[in-house]
Amino acid sequence: MTKNISQLLMLGLTALVSLNVTASIGAQETQHNPLVLTVRADRQSYLPGEAVQLTVSLANQSDATLKAGQPDPANGTLSLYLAFGEQRYQLYAGPDRNSRGELSRAVAELGAGEAFTVQTTMLYHRLRPTSHLTELYARPIREAELNDYFAFNRAGQYLLKAVYYDQAGKTEIESVPIEINVLEPTESDALVWESIKNDRDAAWFLHTGGLRQSPDGAELNQFVEKMRQLATFYPTSVHVVRFINSQKPVHP
Repeated sequence: MTKNISQLLMLGLTALVSLNVTASIGAQETQHNPLVLTVRADRQSYLPGEAVQLTVSLANQSDATLKAGQPDPANGTLSLYLAFGEQRYQLYAGPDRNSRGELSRAVAELGAGEAFTVQTTMLYHRLRPTSHLTELYARPIREAELNDYFAFNRAGQYLLKAVYYDQAGKTEIESVPIEINVLEPTESDALVWESIKNDRDAAWFLHTGGLRQSPDGAELNQFVEKMRQLATFYPTSVHVVRFINSQKPVHP
């Protein structure tokens, strides 16, 4: 009986050691991944609804030349995720983001120590409609993706990470998350934000500098009049200033 117990203990100890060794090897392999993804924001703090300008780099830290695709939300090789407070990460889908089923097949050589770098803007989120779905199908979408037309739609602390996919849509490389602080708006900024925070057309215009409405429709006239009034009464608001400056498309 004592011998059987000893044998069981030895087997358990051997399995534990093997598990630890395997985990250690896995950690070393992760640390020595030749491709490293990093993301950097242009500022440390923003107001709700403001554009966040990002610089994302995919660097080759090996001594050899590798083949890789340019990381870019528009070609499906790069995805951006946000987590607010203690919530889980949710996918951000900008105005021109393709699904990973539409990956660009273009690859290029990345020399030792070199990096692919892309600049992108986070503001407008292409909200996927779920009202036509049953709760069984709508809930997973709401949990997995952002649920507002503005990426940063409330005051508080966000975590932002980038995820890179290879040209087959398989390999995932995650960046170290960065913190994005969104401050509570005050005075004219608060009043303008209250007016536009649920406005899909405003979010689109602030991001792209373009209009979604038909050029001869009543909706366009209503939107233009709304923007004109905001510009008249709150000319110093950060959002009004961007409205004025967003007369041409910005980088998606």
